[in-house]
Amino acid sequence: MFYSFYRTILVILGIFFFSGVTAFSDEQLYIIKFGYPSGENSAVIFNKYSSLLNLLSEKLGKKVLFVPKKTYKEMLTGFLSNEIEMGILNAYPFISLMDSPDLLPIAARVKENSKNYRTYFIVRKDSNIMNIGDLKNRSFAFGDPYSTSSFLVPMYQLDKLNIVPQDFFRKTVIIPKQDSIIYSILNKTIDGGAVASFIFNEQREDLKKNFRIIHKTRQYPLGPFVVNTRIGKTNIEKTKEFLLSLENTEEGRNALSKAGLDPFEEVQKSDYNWLKEIVEAGYTIDTEEFKDTDNLKPED
Repeated sequence: MFYSFYRTILVILGIFFFSGVTAFSDEQLYIIKFGYPSGENSAVIFNKYSSLLNLLSEKLGKKVLFVPKKTYKEMLTGFLSNEIEMGILNAYPFISLMDSPDLLPIAARVKENSKNYRTYFIVRKDSNIMNIGDLKNRSFAFGDPYSTSSFLVPMYQLDKLNIVPQDFFRKTVIIPKQDSIIYSILNKTIDGGAVASFIFNEQREDLKKNFRIIHKTRQYPLGPFVVNTRIGKTNIEKTKEFLLSLENTEEGRNALSKAGLDPFEEVQKSDYNWLKEIVEAGYTIDTEEFKDTDNLKPED
């Protein structure tokens, strides 16, 4: 959720944790821990990433250990506590710590042949909701409060329209998994919601035809592959080279496909300037006004 106070705390925590970390020499570091956030079963995720991490282990000459995380918050905490030394970090948590010299983005994720994507505001096609204004006094779902696409950006977009969610919507809920937002709208549990464009586009065609996209935000970048500089310059350079060259071999392409990833591209911290401006703008929201999803019933 985007409190300026919350961001300040994260930056302080980042300075505290990272400033006391000593970089290891390549000889001292025998295991490097990789993290990835997903609500799926950890065994399923490990299987998806096993080929990729085995190849990376060969490239580095070191064991790359998979550390599963269920949420974006757990990933952020993992980096802060040095439990994780590399991984794919959501853009919003990354922005909160991007000024730290010890956290380095080395490659951009790609979806639908682009490292950028959008937020879609979606509703059922058979509703009479044609734009965001028509959602007044309706129910609306946001995603994980650490999500760029289903919380940070939609909250910013609503603010630009002078919409205060607690006053504008009849009911607001947080549904962490964006697939579940889509199905909640389909089942008429919720009137509308905010989801990542690539998550919506990946749905089956027979499902998507039931929806109307009433607003598309401007494009912004996916979260990057991030490393802690404590792993050393050589390991960082080798990991970056590995990621950017995966698509050049059949073995690499197969590993990407198994992990559900597209090829990586070059990334710069400046790619995230627009999102950083949003976070630094100091928007606030009283999340006590948000309802959970335990007792949701279909809308009339």
